[in-house]
Amino acid sequence: MAQSPNEFIKVLDETKAAFRETRLSLSTYQRQRFEECYNLLQENDSSPVRGDRRQDRRKRTRNLLIDVFLVLGSEVFLLSTLAASITKLSEVRQRQLIPTLQKWWNDTTHPQGLTDTAVELCDLYSISTLASPKKRNISEVASLDGTRDITNHKLFADVQETPRLRKHSLI
Repeated sequence: MAQSPNEFIKVLDETKAAFRETRLSLSTYQRQRFEECYNLLQENDSSPVRGDRRQDRRKRTRNLLIDVFLVLGSEVFLLSTLAASITKLSEVRQRQLIPTLQKWWNDTTHPQGLTDTAVELCDLYSISTLASPKKRNISEVASLDGTRDITNHKLFADVQETPRLRKHSLI
């Protein structure tokens, strides 16, 4: 069942609450979520076919993540990757999603730890290259008038893992 943009924002708020004023080391679970989305961004329409429905879900999610990154930036992109699985992200109703997210992002707090973590991760993974406008034109709905071994990076230090976010209907 499709999730409304407002339901998705509730999950983003819950995810954002884990971030404070200092950079956050991602938990193993969060790292897996982020890396699944990173791998998804590396796919393209010529990637091996997995089945029409699954491929459509993956393409919808990839396009959503690209739109979020291009319009709203690395912080909302990171929150989106951590907030829900690829399947659940594909179920978010995309009509008016980007304008709704932008209004929410303009009205909410931006913890420095979230900004630092998102910028560092997105730079490390070259998300701006993977989410380039050449790979995805921002959809009408969103319109607003190579693998590397980086597991030893400090963002993935398991020294002080964050508590697992509580389960929500999108997780």
